[in-house]
Amino acid sequence: MFKKLSFIICALALVFFACSSTKGGSKSVGIKGVEWKLVSIKDKNSEAQLTPKGEKIPTLKIEADDSGTDRASGLAGCNRYSSSLTLSGSSIKFGAAVATRMFCIENMDIEDAMLDAIAQTDAYAIKDGKLMLMKGSSILATFTK
Repeated sequence: MFKKLSFIICALALVFFACSSTKGGSKSVGIKGVEWKLVSIKDKNSEAQLTPKGEKIPTLKIEADDSGTDRASGLAGCNRYSSSLTLSGSSIKFGAAVATRMFCIENMDIEDAMLDAIAQTDAYAIKDGKLMLMKGSSILATFTK
């Protein structure tokens, strides 16, 4: 009887701890593995907010590569891009981005702003299902899932 009761208590404890969540690293987990779609971005030459038009919506996806290093990739507006990055809490720093070099009439202003925002970003926040890339407290770009 005592062995059965001990087994049941251990099984319940295992289920309880397996189903509980941890607070540490929740921001990093939330940003990774999602293809974020651009909603708006600050024009690199003014304070104006640009919104993507057409079928090619810029994207950002952050995931670990085969070596475990975090990488960012996506569509900048016309061209595909890739960058290394460092995540620490709400801090994010992108490495130099590499991109294909096709010319497109549509979304080139968005693409220029996207690559500029990636270069300037030093922080991020996720609120109400939206990802915001920031420089200090200034929002450079807003994405949605």
